[in-house]
Amino acid sequence: MLKNRLSHKAVVYWRMEELITLFVTVLIFGGLLGCALYWDWPKWLMYIFITLLVLCLVGSVVGLCTLQKRFRHWSYTYDDRFFYIREGIWIKRLVMLPFEKIQAVTLIEGSLLSQLDLATIELQVIEKAYRVPALDKHVALTIQQELAELTKKKGASTDETITTTHRV
Repeated sequence: MLKNRLSHKAVVYWRMEELITLFVTVLIFGGLLGCALYWDWPKWLMYIFITLLVLCLVGSVVGLCTLQKRFRHWSYTYDDRFFYIREGIWIKRLVMLPFEKIQAVTLIEGSLLSQLDLATIELQVIEKAYRVPALDKHVALTIQQELAELTKKKGASTDETITTTHRV
């Protein structure tokens, strides 16, 4: 088990995100269903819209019910060689990123994250970007600074290896 956890506000953030997605989905499919009824579109098209709406509702309910479990299964840590990320509810995954392979560290702070004083760290390697979501902002900044220091200890230039940006 890795020692560092996400912020407890992560569940609130994920819940808000899930509810906004559900609201937009219901608006879109409800609007399409209303159009199908108003303009007398073929019945099979209405059945497709109803099926998609029900699938989205079921997916959102499952997503909302698994938030606590999702939170418990997210952890991360780092030492002088690797950054470790553990995630997954049904399929558990442990990612070990060597510091030599990390090309950029990005601090992401969207509108929902900033309202909760949270930030997401994105670690960019050659083939993929790995995210550690919903960290307290001061923890994310500390991780960012410590990664830069660890890179300097490895003998690499910080300008070449770690690029720090801030997306709003």
